Amino acid sequence: MADSRSEQSVRNTLIESILVTFTSLALFLPFLSLQYDINGLIEASAVESGQIFHKNHMLYRIVGHIAYRGLQVTGYSGRAIVVLQTINAVCGALGVGLAYSTYKRAANNTPAALAGTLLFACSFICWLFSTDAAYITLAAMFAGASMAVLLQMRSPVRAVIAGVLTTLSILTWQASVFLIPALNVLSFQVRPHLSRQARLRDAAIYTGTACITSGLAYTFVGFAQDGIMSISSLVRWFASYGEGGTLPMWGKWEGQRVLIAAQTAVESILPTPLAIPVSQLTWDVQRSRVAVDLALVGFGLLSLLALLKARGTRATWFLVAYVFFLPFIVWWDPFEPKWFFIPNVFLAGFFAVALTPWFRNRYAAAAIVGLLLFIAATNFITTIRPRHKDVGLNRRIAECVAGNMHPGDLLIAAEWGWPDYIEYLYGRRSLSLISHFAALKDSLDEVRRAGGRAYMPDPDGYSDNHLVWLQSQSGVSREDLNRLADTSAFSCYGRRIFFVQER
Repeated sequence: MADSRSEQSVRNTLIESILVTFTSLALFLPFLSLQYDINGLIEASAVESGQIFHKNHMLYRIVGHIAYRGLQVTGYSGRAIVVLQTINAVCGALGVGLAYSTYKRAANNTPAALAGTLLFACSFICWLFSTDAAYITLAAMFAGASMAVLLQMRSPVRAVIAGVLTTLSILTWQASVFLIPALNVLSFQVRPHLSRQARLRDAAIYTGTACITSGLAYTFVGFAQDGIMSISSLVRWFASYGEGGTLPMWGKWEGQRVLIAAQTAVESILPTPLAIPVSQLTWDVQRSRVAVDLALVGFGLLSLLALLKARGTRATWFLVAYVFFLPFIVWWDPFEPKWFFIPNVFLAGFFAVALTPWFRNRYAAAAIVGLLLFIAATNFITTIRPRHKDVGLNRRIAECVAGNMHPGDLLIAAEWGWPDYIEYLYGRRSLSLISHFAALKDSLDEVRRAGGRAYMPDPDGYSDNHLVWLQSQSGVSREDLNRLADTSAFSCYGRRIFFVQER
């Protein structure tokens, strides 16, 4: 009888997970963004040009390339960016469905599992990148699948499957290597019905599978790319980003980066840059800013309710799993919310389990659901719908600038944002001084030999803070920009564009 009830529970959870997946797809697929993440543009450009190798996130371009070329065979004539966005919508929905199955298992409470799932699915970063193009969504789907398999494991075979799924996540985003300790701790504590010996066996099988398969995959790729290497050279190859180095802001330890990461963690739930102090609230202030402030208060209340019930429960171990990723994020890049996409799978699990006791009270349950729906509505109103309905200022500036350039011209840019749209969407060459300053002379010589002109934004259009940051990252000073700028060529949406001096 007990086995029959258990099988029925598994079937019910599977059906519910499928329903959650399709519901999530309805939140993601109809709202694909017209304002693209700049890294998504890089991925789309690589897919279209066939440059599918990037050792730090290999799998995404391969999946995108196969899908894009396959659709072209059937007559598709659109851009790769839309294909990648569609892949992300599907992967995001699958990831949410898998997360629900884990939360249901851990909380043993359907409303609480749905609450945690709603928080994860409608969080700023999950919803944003499930409607845009970036490799982090595919990595999160594999992470969710690995967690679901490992926490519901009943045989050593599932430990092997979970290990392979973790490897797929690592091949999509290298930092998914932290899934290994996170999932080991979580699975050991969330499955008390198994003996200690069985849990240790499963942990060993899972860890061994993940380490061996990912190690072999990267060894094969490393040898294929650079030939046979020593172990130390292979480790350096694996640990370095790309082939051309990184900016100084990435990969460093500073105390203030901990506070920055804490703020960014909240930004991954809600777009806090839209928030303002209470003292600045007036009747004519933007409604979206008021919504974000109120949603932040709501998230704070949810956090308080969860913390009040978390002690001594499984929720604590979801929080421990979340923390495993934080040192890497602080060290690598505490400024970018997307790195919290995978950790937020565990954070939402913490909320699902910790909030479970509150669902025994219908008033508390109604308050929790209301707060979650308000957070979801805020993200939709402030971010998802505007990015779907409007191409945004960056694309408008890029289109205007491109319209004033000829095909053989070159744009020199000292910022991220609208210049990144120029090449992919409008077919005009661009060069970033942030990461390619050393290539400036050769690029200018090449353009001039071809009879083209070079352009750049007005140096006075950059703020002092931006110029300080630019010099710290690339060594490019205000004086360097002023020496490049010649005369004003045209203006687009308030941005003056200059000719680059002829030499």
